[in-house]
Amino acid sequence: MPYPYKSLSEWLAEEEELGHVLRIKAPIKCGDYENIVDIGNGIPGKQPETEIRALVRYLHTLPGKPIGIIENPVNNRPDVPVIVNPWPNRARVLSGMGIEDKDTFCRNLEDIKERRIPPVVVDQSAAPCKDVVIKGDEIDIHEHLPLCWVEFNQALWSTCNGTVIVLDEETGTHDLGKLRMGQYEWQDANPETPFSPEKVKREMFATLMYEGNMSSNCGRYYRENFKKKKRSMPAALVIGVPTDVHIVAAIREFRWPGDGDEYDYVGGLRGEPIEVVPSETIPGLMVPAHAEWVIEGEHVPAGICMYAFCSLFPFITSLAFGGAFPWDPDPDITTVACPDAPNPVVFEIKRVRE
Repeated sequence: MPYPYKSLSEWLAEEEELGHVLRIKAPIKCGDYENIVDIGNGIPGKQPETEIRALVRYLHTLPGKPIGIIENPVNNRPDVPVIVNPWPNRARVLSGMGIEDKDTFCRNLEDIKERRIPPVVVDQSAAPCKDVVIKGDEIDIHEHLPLCWVEFNQALWSTCNGTVIVLDEETGTHDLGKLRMGQYEWQDANPETPFSPEKVKREMFATLMYEGNMSSNCGRYYRENFKKKKRSMPAALVIGVPTDVHIVAAIREFRWPGDGDEYDYVGGLRGEPIEVVPSETIPGLMVPAHAEWVIEGEHVPAGICMYAFCSLFPFITSLAFGGAFPWDPDPDITTVACPDAPNPVVFEIKRVRE
């Protein structure tokens, strides 16, 4: 199937036909929780034994540096193969966009703003990302997502190469960005000090660059519209999308929201619209219909956990708009407890009058 590829699976199928994929049927440890080992390489702490880095190094010794599909990950979700080494060199990245040389790619970018094609919204029945939808109290990140550890890491980076999608409500446009997102497991890489079960189940952490010259569109937008105002930012993280979505998300020349919806640039590269579908929990935000995984949530201001922030926000809003609580002797001060029982904290909220 030639480019454009609607899904990562379509591209992988073509790469496999070309002999660029190695299916690995032998058991491979991607995070064996029955064998906890020292991280090593001078890095303190422990991690479940893993062989992912070693496998990728081996794949790089083979002709063509093939994509690896781990069909039997040890102590992981048996129904979810683990894909490693999808883009080991320039040629593989270009093949994901149906071109053979970087000069063609550069020419495609020169007039991309004039060739933009808006996305098309498809019905949920035509969106594979809606095949399984998990909501509310049923969500368990630790259970539902594969747990892929990489050697010499203190944290679980299963969702490291994700694409974050943010909607600007004023313009109705989307930003596609890159960030590293990980899952909570143990504090300080110590199995004896795990994070609370609710934190492991419901929260993740992200490295979003919002300060300095290297800040991203999403990072700057978060800083100005949410972090400074102590608000959480609705966003979706998508995993398992074609190469062109990653490329648009990584390009810094697009100045969103001023330069428009970045889904349009994906359409410009493809020569046809990308198919999107409404998200489940964020009004107006569209997600790629053919993504393998979509994780919806909120970026909470750094330094405060999600549970505390959600508890504090109604009280902060009330005080900000002149409200008071009859049980507090001082109308400008109230106290709120975080509902995270394993980590009890009481906050004082004080209104400072000008």
